[in-house]
Amino acid sequence: AKQLAERKADAERLAEMLKDAELTIRVRAGEGRIYGSVGNKDIAEALKSQYDVDVDRRKLVLGEPIKTTGEHEVVYRPHPEVPIPIKVNVVAEIG
Repeated sequence: AKQLAERKADAERLAEMLKDAELTIRVRAGEGRIYGSVGNKDIAEALKSQYDVDVDRRKLVLGEPIKTTGEHEVVYRPHPEVPIPIKVNVVAEIG
């Protein structure tokens, strides 16, 4: 029970750190559609580079990979009782 409480407390600290998190991921795109998709791995790497936070990419809830530019919401669930919403802004890379 003590370990579970510690995990929940860690998740709550992480939620506080990321409460206003807004990731920007640059991708190659054409006419609003991107080449390929943005998945869990891309989002985890963006969190690491932009916020210096390591996350378990398997706990990122996407539904399906992101295939369009614009703003999307992803949920990170480090603990079943602590969902963390994260805004992901997918931007077309020029060039």
